Amino acid sequence: MSRGAVERIIQDIGYRLQHDTDKNMALSPTQQLLLAFRYLAGGGFMLTIGDAHGPAKSTVSRSVHAVVDAVNDHYFNDIVKWPAQMDSVVATFYKIAGVPSCVGAIDGSHVAIKTPSENEHQYVNRHGEHSINTMMVAGADYRFYYVSAKWPGSLNDQRVLRRSTLHAKFSSGWRPFPNGVLLGDAGYANTDWVITPILRHEITPAEHQFNCAHKKTRRIVECTFGVLKKRFARLTKLRLTKLRLSPGFAASVIKACTVLHNISVQSMPLEQDEIDLIMLDIEEREEEIEVNNENGNNAAGINRRAQLVAFF
Repeated sequence: MSRGAVERIIQDIGYRLQHDTDKNMALSPTQQLLLAFRYLAGGGFMLTIGDAHGPAKSTVSRSVHAVVDAVNDHYFNDIVKWPAQMDSVVATFYKIAGVPSCVGAIDGSHVAIKTPSENEHQYVNRHGEHSINTMMVAGADYRFYYVSAKWPGSLNDQRVLRRSTLHAKFSSGWRPFPNGVLLGDAGYANTDWVITPILRHEITPAEHQFNCAHKKTRRIVECTFGVLKKRFARLTKLRLTKLRLSPGFAASVIKACTVLHNISVQSMPLEQDEIDLIMLDIEEREEEIEVNNENGNNAAGINRRAQLVAFF
């Protein structure tokens, strides 16, 4: 994040971090912000961060809570949203592999958390770990346009989508761009606004070309996840970096990280070398998805996908 972006954040939310006290050694808004950044970006415990920089663990905790709440309250609705001018977004997606009317790539990502004290079983994901299933929509500019981070890890991606405000808006007919569609993997049901790959064993040349274009374009969201977790090691699945917070505040931390990520991309666009490295890592770790979502697709979804396949 550029120095100018940090100064802008301090100017915008500094008043919320100001301590109204006569006691000595109260942390300034800048100190609280940088402590929170250190916690989110690094892999250490609050105790070790306090030892390294001076404040007590409780002070670090209060600073992180104050900064996360202030960032979300002040920025989230204005920063994590579809751009007002969608023509350039659709055009940029089209340049990747020729998929028309694409307004975003959708996917879910599990963020590891400590064992919750309540409803523990609901947070156990398919890997037997406790997590929050975070659904995000990314744009071709590697920014997040939509984030929903309140779902326990036991829910699969389709159930998370079905329960989200995104599903309600798109199902009611709202689109950020006329006839706009989202690209999702086979974990989602194919609809008239979520387009998934074709998983039949025998496909036509046009369908094969469509699948290749779909995969290349949809990887934008996986790359954006990679950049986010590279910026904020706190969101990785490593044992020492997972969020040792209550599920509610862990969700707030995830949202704050996406806000700061978007601000970072705006202030310092990603280098192509960094993108290439993350894409290479995705290719190396990619596993074949065994979920077949051909059954249960509604007619509108099949027709909409057929229209897109016709371009190829």
